[in-house]
Amino acid sequence: MPDLNSVMCDGIMPLVLSEMLLHLLLRLKVLRVNNHEDRTLLNRVQKFLGVVCAAYFSICRVLISTILGKLTIAQSILIVLQHFFGCVIIIYVDDLLKKGYGFLSSIPLFSATDICASIFWKAFSPGEGAVTSSIINGNYKLSSMHKVLGSLDLPEMASMLTTCAFFLFVLSLQGFHVMLPVRSSEEASMQMNYAIKLSYFSFAPLLFHDALAIFLYFISELLRVKFGENNKVVNLLGKWKKSQCFGQAVPVIGLAYDMTTPPTSLADVGRHPFHTLVCALWQLLGCGLVSLSFFSVCSHSELYVGRLLGGRRNATTAQPDSVPLLLWRCYVGKAAFLVGLCIGALRLLAGLAGVVGSGTGIMLAVTVLYSCFEETSLGGRPAGAFGF
Repeated sequence: MPDLNSVMCDGIMPLVLSEMLLHLLLRLKVLRVNNHEDRTLLNRVQKFLGVVCAAYFSICRVLISTILGKLTIAQSILIVLQHFFGCVIIIYVDDLLKKGYGFLSSIPLFSATDICASIFWKAFSPGEGAVTSSIINGNYKLSSMHKVLGSLDLPEMASMLTTCAFFLFVLSLQGFHVMLPVRSSEEASMQMNYAIKLSYFSFAPLLFHDALAIFLYFISELLRVKFGENNKVVNLLGKWKKSQCFGQAVPVIGLAYDMTTPPTSLADVGRHPFHTLVCALWQLLGCGLVSLSFFSVCSHSELYVGRLLGGRRNATTAQPDSVPLLLWRCYVGKAAFLVGLCIGALRLLAGLAGVVGSGTGIMLAVTVLYSCFEETSLGGRPAGAFGF
């Protein structure tokens, strides 16, 4: 899971939620965009919703700690103001990037920046960096490298090597596409061949799957504070215990634990098979359904569909296996679900391999950077991940 206490994380979530809410309203035809003035008004509404979400998340961030007496009123107000104004700054930077003053869309750019900074800090920070610790300790000789690779007190160099290998593996998966022959509606004897970019489906499960887990995590903690630890429904969602490392309560059993704590080694799989099964189902089916739902909501956007289909090839003679124009969404929806399953499997693989940071973060960073490189190499400006 991402660092929930960072201003960057709190700033990204209002952007994502406000944009997805507007996409849903457009899909349900509650809102209609017919001209440039309507689009300008829609962007203003999105900015307003982002500010409202920023205020809500800022208050919720300190609400539970204030109720439990961990923070004073003055401390709570200062933390709320810090988070709120940090989120507002990110929202207005997003507005500048949308107007063409940037190089990449804001949401994937901010997410990738936050993730890369986290990985860089865990690798080179003076206190816990794996590379820095090996340099300080003078572990240059081959005879002493096993001490670095097997270190228990500091992040292992083996984890850094695993992270680099996973990074290269995910990078090798970028650029895959499937040719979709679509029968022309104007002339039934002709078909147009579209290159479906499979990596474009990965944005949704990478961004929103963790958001669902975070929401359940927060609800479980809020119900625990409200109704106590003896309530059966609360215990089903999550049974909490005070952590000796962080000094705060963390889930140790229940749905909140299963969905937010994936197994980190094969030994964990052997010790907790039921937890591993629930976590695997949540990762695989959750990512698949999120990817499918996201495509269903955003398929109304011409920008989204245009970038998803990629460049149109020359018209050819229609083949028996060509897809009717009215049914192309069904075929692409199946591809979206399969890509979501693959994303869930890669997340589980990253957790078992022990990569630095999270598999989700690495996949998101690779997808964003590759998308930026691909678009700029073709001479265009990178588009947003959501079609706005």
